Amino acid sequence: TFRFWTIASLLTVLAALVNGFFFFRLNSVSLSVYAVILLAYPLGLAMATWLPDRAVGWGRFRCRLNPGPFGIREHGLIAICASASILPPYAIDIISVQRLYYNTGPNASSHVLNAGASILMLWVTQCIGFAFAGLMRRFLVDPVAMWWPKTMVSCSLLGSMHDRDGSRATQKRLRVFFGVAVVAIVWQFFPGYLAPALQSIAFVPLIAQIGSGLFSKGGGGALAVSLDWSAMVITNPLNTPLWAQMHALLPNFVFMWMVVPLLYHYNIWGARLMPLFSTSSFDVQGNPYNVSRVLDPVSHTLIEDAYTAYSPIRLTPFWAIVYATSFAALCASITHALVWYGPHLAALMPVAGDRRANASTVDPHDNQNVSLWFYLIFLVALACFGILLVERWNDALQLRWWGIIFAIILASIFVFPAGVIQAISNQKISLITVSSFIWGFIEPGKPLAVVTFKTFSAVTVTQALEMLEAMKLGQYLKIPQRAILVAQLWGTLVGSVISYFVMDLLLLKVPDITLAAQGKTPSNPSWNPITSKAFYTSSLTWGAVGSARLYGPSSPYHYLLMMMPIGAVLPIIFWWLHRRFPNRGFDYVNVPIALWNIGYTGSYGANILMSTSILSLLSQGLIKRRCRAWFDRYMYPIAAAMDISAAVSSLLIWFLLSLTR
Repeated sequence: TFRFWTIASLLTVLAALVNGFFFFRLNSVSLSVYAVILLAYPLGLAMATWLPDRAVGWGRFRCRLNPGPFGIREHGLIAICASASILPPYAIDIISVQRLYYNTGPNASSHVLNAGASILMLWVTQCIGFAFAGLMRRFLVDPVAMWWPKTMVSCSLLGSMHDRDGSRATQKRLRVFFGVAVVAIVWQFFPGYLAPALQSIAFVPLIAQIGSGLFSKGGGGALAVSLDWSAMVITNPLNTPLWAQMHALLPNFVFMWMVVPLLYHYNIWGARLMPLFSTSSFDVQGNPYNVSRVLDPVSHTLIEDAYTAYSPIRLTPFWAIVYATSFAALCASITHALVWYGPHLAALMPVAGDRRANASTVDPHDNQNVSLWFYLIFLVALACFGILLVERWNDALQLRWWGIIFAIILASIFVFPAGVIQAISNQKISLITVSSFIWGFIEPGKPLAVVTFKTFSAVTVTQALEMLEAMKLGQYLKIPQRAILVAQLWGTLVGSVISYFVMDLLLLKVPDITLAAQGKTPSNPSWNPITSKAFYTSSLTWGAVGSARLYGPSSPYHYLLMMMPIGAVLPIIFWWLHRRFPNRGFDYVNVPIALWNIGYTGSYGANILMSTSILSLLSQGLIKRRCRAWFDRYMYPIAAAMDISAAVSSLLIWFLLSLTR
């Protein structure tokens, strides 16, 4: 409808502008899909009220300005379209890394993509994931068991806004939603601006009178809590199943508070020479690794003699093990999917095309199915464009045509197991580390090749899962498949272009970003390209230095590679135990989630471990079991309100307070 194209385009551009602007800021903010739903509602009602009922256009492009009331399907389709641009395209990292770090030397321009190639890169990398999502729809969207917990919040919010009966229960849900949102927005001003000490409170140092106990985001974080929802929103404690939350939290309790202190106490791998949880690389003396001493400044490749003369690269024991467990988690995800869901794959093939099998979620009048052949041809075409990109701009991407093919094959292997886990648990497993590890072994010495391969493999899987989640929302709302296809494509194409030009403008007009990237002190410390730094560090660690030097026979960490076969075997063991003892609860054990989440608090901060545990036990444990009716009626609106409050409060703090300095 005309309303869809107008509102969806407006919110897609708005989401891309806001999220692109905050991409290079220290405290990043993003508009969530719940914020998009909230913004679209008054716009849709206003257009339905004020627009005349008049036809515009011609032929197939003829439509009515006001076809009727603003309904839930139209509203949901707008959310699906705008959600495609909620996160900046992952390939933005490649482009920003090229400009910030590799744009040096006499041939600097050859290491940077031009505007046309950059936009093509964004479109290709985003849409390859979309093609995989279409191919995997019958396995990861159509089955009722693949319920994608996060979509429940969107469905609850949309349903509350479009209840035709206007019942008291619906009105009360909306009052609860807006009430919680207002209170949470006001509260977020305290940890976000007025009292930042509330972001992390460590009770052990506080009781022992070691320091203040405030601002404590380092260390093991034993009994540390956070009162900042914007830090906890990443884990979705209010809408993730309790069993999945415990798989994420319990391994962290053991690893962070038992294993890591023992490694430090016994000085395993020189642990005492390095910070406990640092993500940086070090030399054998425990000093930060100076990569510039071993890299050619022009070609950005490793100088072997300089590396030998300087020092082998070292990691903290914490991150060396976290890397290894992430490898093990991906191996475990394959065997877990095969032993638990493999027998059903053959049955899913015919069932997926049977409309009667999904009568509860599929509209029986929907004849707008999208053929799998379309997605397959789309994937082949995008692969050809990807090959064209890396061959035409090889100096900037360093990957050859066969690397694109291998990346797509790798993505095709992991998209189903990673999708199964996210669809049933709301827990994400990524190929980011293992893809860098693999290409670092295959072609060491080429840092840009590593990030390019990672984008075409790991990011393809991540993008596919985000698209599949949106498809599941569309299925719950009984939106035709072709409409979902058009909405996702439009949001992806428009959002990618806007994200590129926002990035381009910021890099040209804000010199603080370049200063922060170079390790200098910017005039405004809020500008800090954290994700670009991480991508750059990854390119050097896995690409320039190479995986063999990190985990090869000469490395002290090479024994950790045994985690991969161990990870592959563990799901089989628990599957056998369940077959042998069917009533002992072994079917609740999910090895990939447990392994993947080991050490995630090292990335997000140990202070959120206790906070998310408490919230999860209260919401998914106590309230869901003791007050199920109340949980079903109010918990999802509360979860949406809390997520919206984090984004809105951060925006208000920045616009109303930071700009007045």
